[in-house]
Amino acid sequence: TTALVNRLNRLTTESDMPVRFTHFGSFFAIALTQSQLLPMAITLLSYHLLNHGIHLRSGDKGGFLSTAHTPGDIEDIYQAFRTSLLHLKSVGAL
Repeated sequence: TTALVNRLNRLTTESDMPVRFTHFGSFFAIALTQSQLLPMAITLLSYHLLNHGIHLRSGDKGGFLSTAHTPGDIEDIYQAFRTSLLHLKSVGAL
């Protein structure tokens, strides 16, 4: 979880996106208090992620990683976030 969150935060920092992620144990989420996202951007991100097979919890916009997730699964999760965030940035939604 730490490695995924670090990669996501590196991506958003290097791409100048107003999004930060946090984690606690196996839980990870968008750090809403550290991010500058409009509610519509969060909704759009959720829909984009769903199109990639990733579901975020509705309230805290987070998820869990477990030992059932393979390195390939975690890479797929990262790539889904990467693709979705970069697309939203390209259309001015972030």
